[in-house]
Amino acid sequence: KFCRENPEAKGVVLESHGLFTWADDAKDCYETTLEVINRAIDWFEVETAGKAAFGGEKHGSLPAAERRRIAAALMPAIRGMVSKDVRMVGHFDDQPAVLEFVNARDMEPL
Repeated sequence: KFCRENPEAKGVVLESHGLFTWADDAKDCYETTLEVINRAIDWFEVETAGKAAFGGEKHGSLPAAERRRIAAALMPAIRGMVSKDVRMVGHFDDQPAVLEFVNARDMEPL
């Protein structure tokens, strides 16, 4: 239906499904995909410039050594809870982008 109603369209974004693009050959389709992604990045950068991500900071981060100590103490219990039937390996990540998310005002509803 979308394609019939929008014959000039080169792609579509479906909620919860992602980006779909099309063209006459694989190379053109790939280039269209990159073009759409780059347009989305440009739009997002303009729309979010100067705005705090996830509502801004609600909590500050603990010092790195303290974060790692707590993670090391919790990891055996966490692994035990999530790997009852299948063995799993845990990974601790405290990169700035992760800390920005977990310390955010809007973290709880997310």
